[in-house]
Amino acid sequence: MLDDILLAQYADSFFGYGNTKARLWFVGMEEGGGGTVEEVAARLTAWDQRGRPMVDDVAGFHQAIGQQRWFEPGAPTQSTWRQLIRATLLANGRPVNLEAVREYQVQQFARLDGDVASLELLPLPSTSTRAEHWRYPQWSRLETLASRDGYRQHFLPLRIALLKALIAQERPTAVVFYGVTYQSHWEAISGTTFGGGEFPRVESVDDTCFFVVPHPTAGPSRAQVKRPPECFEAVGLALRAASLQ
Repeated sequence: MLDDILLAQYADSFFGYGNTKARLWFVGMEEGGGGTVEEVAARLTAWDQRGRPMVDDVAGFHQAIGQQRWFEPGAPTQSTWRQLIRATLLANGRPVNLEAVREYQVQQFARLDGDVASLELLPLPSTSTRAEHWRYPQWSRLETLASRDGYRQHFLPLRIALLKALIAQERPTAVVFYGVTYQSHWEAISGTTFGGGEFPRVESVDDTCFFVVPHPTAGPSRAQVKRPPECFEAVGLALRAASLQ
């Protein structure tokens, strides 16, 4: 079983990785992983030992939980990060070939002093969004985690309010939300309506430009012409054209 006190504090407090002072943010649905109770326990321990930050350094955190392979020379490119990195590189007018993506992942992506933040709407890692794959009731006695639906109902309003406040405080130039089924939550955070139509969907509020795109690992859909990699490419090129980076 997990340490429920520490788990509850982690779920209330941890939002992801990178630099919230950066001008470009990515916000996803929830972090992947969490396939075993041992992995989740390692995450909780690392977070505790690293000072319980709201946002951590992605390389330092993953090295602390034994997943340093993503940040070693010749590392494989991580499937979600790959498209976030491509958009970032394009926004800066840099090459987006595989080696450029790998180098950025190993050396720069979501660092505390870096040029992007990579945050999550929901706090706990999970291998799937499907209710039958929700494993926390086996690992915890917390009532808020007894079902995925209950977890979502408890945390979504809290996290939406906190992310909205954080954006108002830090005022990033661009926020890229990924995950189409969560569009209503992206609208609640951004305070605007994205409507339908082709991706990326774009709206500006005050000094921040908000994008909605499919998840980087989403499969093809009849409802969209562009595939996720093309959507992230369009985001990067739009940022570059607007000199938002």
